Amino acid sequence: MSLFSLVIGGMHSLFAFVHLSDAMGAIDLIHGPGYTPNDSVDAKMVKHLVMIVGSFHAFVGVLFLMLATQSNKAIRKCAHGIHGSVLVPIMIWVLVKAPPTGKALPNLTTSMPMPLMWFWIVVDFLAILLGGSDSKSKKE
Repeated sequence: MSLFSLVIGGMHSLFAFVHLSDAMGAIDLIHGPGYTPNDSVDAKMVKHLVMIVGSFHAFVGVLFLMLATQSNKAIRKCAHGIHGSVLVPIMIWVLVKAPPTGKALPNLTTSMPMPLMWFWIVVDFLAILLGGSDSKSKKE
């Protein structure tokens, strides 16, 4: 069982639950209470997009929870490498290019959700570094 994969899978699954169970509540968590889209068309589109994000989190969560139970360490390391070097940097780029509140993040290290992104990168790095090896030692 891989603790690193459980952490990543559990966090993505939690985000999936939040985004899929109450999309507009997820928007309140991002913008603060009282945010309302301009009209009903915007509200429907925002809800739709938040639920797409939730379905993405569900996929990644289930993938990493499944990987946590697998004995093939090379596949786990590969998945953590893709998560930490491709997926998370794309998520950071999206946050910089199109911040959810419309205003640039004041600080790329401490403004939420950046600490979460950095945490994921550290967990992925540790999973690769400390994840072990599939090679079996030969007995003489």
